[in-house]
Amino acid sequence: IDPEAHRKLLERFANDRERLVTALRAERSRQQRDLDNKIDLMKARSRRYYERTLNRRMRDIADRALQMEFIMENSLTRMVAERTKKFEIVLAGYKTPQSVSRTLGQAPVSNFERPTSLKQLQHMRRQHSLSRINSMSSRNLNLLAVDTPRTSATPREGEPHDQLASRLEKIESLLSSLKDGVDGEERAVSSTSKRAGAQHRDYIDPIDARLKTRGSNLETVKEDLSAGEAVRLEFGTKVAKILGRDDITIKVARSTPPNDSRSAFRNSFHWDAAAKVLHIRVERLQSIGDFTLVLVHCLAHIKINSSSTSSFDDTDPAFVAEFHSSLRKVSGGLFTSRSTALATDEDTPEEGSQQTVDTIAGRVKAYATFTKSSALSKLLEDLNVEKETEVVNNAPASVSTLIKDEKYNKKAQVEEAIKEIQQHIAASEKVLEEISASIKEAETNADAEKIQTLLQSERSESKKIAKLRELVRKKQEELD
Repeated sequence: IDPEAHRKLLERFANDRERLVTALRAERSRQQRDLDNKIDLMKARSRRYYERTLNRRMRDIADRALQMEFIMENSLTRMVAERTKKFEIVLAGYKTPQSVSRTLGQAPVSNFERPTSLKQLQHMRRQHSLSRINSMSSRNLNLLAVDTPRTSATPREGEPHDQLASRLEKIESLLSSLKDGVDGEERAVSSTSKRAGAQHRDYIDPIDARLKTRGSNLETVKEDLSAGEAVRLEFGTKVAKILGRDDITIKVARSTPPNDSRSAFRNSFHWDAAAKVLHIRVERLQSIGDFTLVLVHCLAHIKINSSSTSSFDDTDPAFVAEFHSSLRKVSGGLFTSRSTALATDEDTPEEGSQQTVDTIAGRVKAYATFTKSSALSKLLEDLNVEKETEVVNNAPASVSTLIKDEKYNKKAQVEEAIKEIQQHIAASEKVLEEISASIKEAETNADAEKIQTLLQSERSESKKIAKLRELVRKKQEELD
């Protein structure tokens, strides 16, 4: 081979090898970068996953810790309340030292002074126990001389029976003395608890306390209601509708079966949950105030727990809130309906005047039937004769006087009507000012329901005032 050709081949081979090595290194670097990128991406995904998992677990742990803290706080609050209640009961049972003294066996023991704290009470009890031990020691009841049950259960060798009997007598006397002291304290605490419980009895309405239940029978009133009682019962239906309980039927009963509810009106009603019928004693219909109070009270209980009357409890916070809300709704609904009725009455003054004219015409027509009586006809003829004589004697003066009197009477009537209407306008304007003040107060408290009711009442009052002013204008035109 030509040396020159050989050299060129070697150079070409070296160049190709260098290019190949460079390409391999570049490919290796690229693959390494891709691998590093994939690893970084996987690490980022894993990190985000573990962060989310860790955050979720931390939130669960925090929620569990808050729940445990809430439970422990409630438990501690309840324990402190129970301990305080027991402490107050014990405090109520102690008297001053000069008042009364009792004896433990033959040794007198003075009562405790009234403690002011739990620490002082514990100190007094320790002192009391030491005084009882000293009193028993004075009666030759040495506690240290009494053996334990293990040593006293088995007689010692050579121990006489009379010594064993004497030791047993000491133990029995000691136990009886301790039992007497403990029983005395328990009786004092129990009597104090009874007195404290008697002071916290449930409230019972005075009228309800006089009502008696008759077994398990329910005696309803059918159709022998008076007119006033029927009107009050109809008003109760309207109150139930305002509270959104028009699905409940209200009936009247002469007697109701007893129930174990903690309600102030437990003897005044009976609730049939299956039929959704509320029976109220007829004695409650004697007053619209009593009837409305009992009805709203019962409907509030039914809304909280309608299953049975045994669950009715006046001390339940949910019932108290619902009862107050019901009173608010009833007051607002009745005020709105009353304002609407007044506005409707003032919208039709001409109709009212026409009805008055028709009524007067009917009365005149009724009086005309009596003119057929002969005695009345003769009396009218005599009066006509006297009237004609008076007119003939004083014709000019009487005619002018009658015309003046007629004009004066008409003017006086119109002025009186205008004055009365202006009084109504002043009263309505005062009511409108009160409603405006109530709206501002409701806007401050952000009470949307109350604001809506007050706005409706304000519109009714404004419409009423406009109608009254229009009526005054017409009356003044008649006067002119």
